[in-house]
Amino acid sequence: MKCTHCDKTIGCGCNKAVAGDGATVCKGCLNAYHETLTTQQVTIQPSRNVLTNSRQITIPPTTAR
Repeated sequence: MKCTHCDKTIGCGCNKAVAGDGATVCKGCLNAYHETLTTQQVTIQPSRNVLTNSRQITIPPTTAR
């Protein structure tokens, strides 16, 4: 079995660790691998079918008495 992060062979079970996403990594790479998971950027594209409320009601401010 090979480490997903560094691609080294994991010889025994004592060096094997399972990352948060289920990938098998060696214990030496576990923290570094988790950092790469949390720093990945996700690009969200806006939808073309955006609904807008064209009938917005404006409430005038109340006057202080």
